[in-house]
Amino acid sequence: MDRAHLFGRTGTPLAAAAALLFTVAAPTPAWSATGTVSVTALAPGGASEQLQVSNPADGRCYTVRELAPRLAGATFRALANDTDKAIHLYSDLACSQDPQLAVAVNPGGSVSGLTFSSFRPG
Repeated sequence: MDRAHLFGRTGTPLAAAAALLFTVAAPTPAWSATGTVSVTALAPGGASEQLQVSNPADGRCYTVRELAPRLAGATFRALANDTDKAIHLYSDLACSQDPQLAVAVNPGGSVSGLTFSSFRPG
């Protein structure tokens, strides 16, 4: 076999392996919003709690049950977004409401007097 023919054959598997290496990538972690989200949880009996989430993970669903487990039946009533990403508010506990219907609070914004059960950055 001549040299050009030999390199042509060995180059193909190497090129295929390199292409495969570039297409198979490890999952990338979600980027966190930089800053703090402050929420107020209010229980049916009137007990309330002020909570803060620092650098919330983009795309993660934060629920009132997770953040305020001591307040049975509580809902969020206020949110201040001091992050660099929009925060979407949902009425359900799974952030599964249609995203088109979710309320978005832009960076630096706040909302109060609205009842919601979960929120998601991004």
